Amino acid sequence: MSANVLVFPELAAANVAYKLLDRLGGAKAVGPLLMGISKPFNVLHWATDMENVVNVITIPLSCLTKKSDFP
Repeated sequence: MSANVLVFPELAAANVAYKLLDRLGGAKAVGPLLMGISKPFNVLHWATDMENVVNVITIPLSCLTKKSDFP
């Protein structure tokens, strides 16, 4: 079974792995996703393409369908 979520201890390590997977592995990255906050919140780079914007918005919206997830 292959991984579909990767977690890194710091930004630099995550960035190196992201670039390797994106450029060499052809992986599709979605994010950044902020976890552990009480309300959905996303921060996107100004040059983010439309596909990533839709992907990053869709994930918190799917969580909002469960009213118990967010107060």
